[in-house]
Amino acid sequence: MADTQTTLSPPQGLERKPPLSVKLFYATGNAAEQTFVTAVAFAFFYYTAVLGLSGSLVGMAIFIGLCADAAVDPFIGSWSDNLRSRLGRRLPLMIVAAPLVAVSFGLMFSPPGGLSDLGLTAWLAVTAVATRSFLSLFHVPYIALGAELATGYAERSSVVAWRAVAGILAGVLVTATAYSVFFAGEGGLQRPENYPGFGWTAGALMLGGIAVCCLGVWRYAAILPTVVPVARTLLARLPGEVAEIFRNRSFRILFLSAIIAYTAVGLNATLNGHAYVFLWRLRPETIQLIAYAYLAGLLVGV
Repeated sequence: MADTQTTLSPPQGLERKPPLSVKLFYATGNAAEQTFVTAVAFAFFYYTAVLGLSGSLVGMAIFIGLCADAAVDPFIGSWSDNLRSRLGRRLPLMIVAAPLVAVSFGLMFSPPGGLSDLGLTAWLAVTAVATRSFLSLFHVPYIALGAELATGYAERSSVVAWRAVAGILAGVLVTATAYSVFFAGEGGLQRPENYPGFGWTAGALMLGGIAVCCLGVWRYAAILPTVVPVARTLLARLPGEVAEIFRNRSFRILFLSAIIAYTAVGLNATLNGHAYVFLWRLRPETIQLIAYAYLAGLLVGV
């Protein structure tokens, strides 16, 4: 935070311009995250329309996961800011998160057979908490690293642009894998036996994306300027840091806007499967074309 840490600045006049290879390797991290965003949208349909759990219970379980995500983010951010290692501040947490995200996501789509409604709800809640917490362990330092890779508006915009493109391409890959491999043909999204394979495949893609990202940027990340560590413990300094953030008017506006925007995006992604299958009665091969049109629009916007 600005009032508690002093940046050890690079030499005067030195502007950080990462090579294209570093930007591309870094972007694969967002491909891993977009794999999660695209694949997790299938969870609501799976647990309600396929496994028969009520929408209220599924919504409650997913909501618990989102609350856990919101709770751990500040801890991870403060931890990452003050971490010291030969790999820099960000990479150690990102590396640890990779296998944990993959395993927890695979388990989300692989509930044991014969569970009661309460058991299914508990399974989904626990795996949702685990997946989102471990994803935050990657995502929070990953986003911070992106801002540190470069200085200057143009270079940082370039980093973000490559990150966005990688995310869109990952969304296309996961959508094609879902509708052309696991849910193609008769039965489509309503075949329960295909969801575990889909979950573990998405988990493997996330693991691979994070691994490529970390391996590709570690040399560059290790020499980035660091900061003077804060003497106080994490639990002692965190309340003040959070309060400092919310005193920033720009952050409060951004925070409220993000809540509104992501609520709308989440509702759309969650209910699309039901609308496509039960209202419009579309085949999986057709559903993926709608997803491609959406992603193409994003690409044009970028």
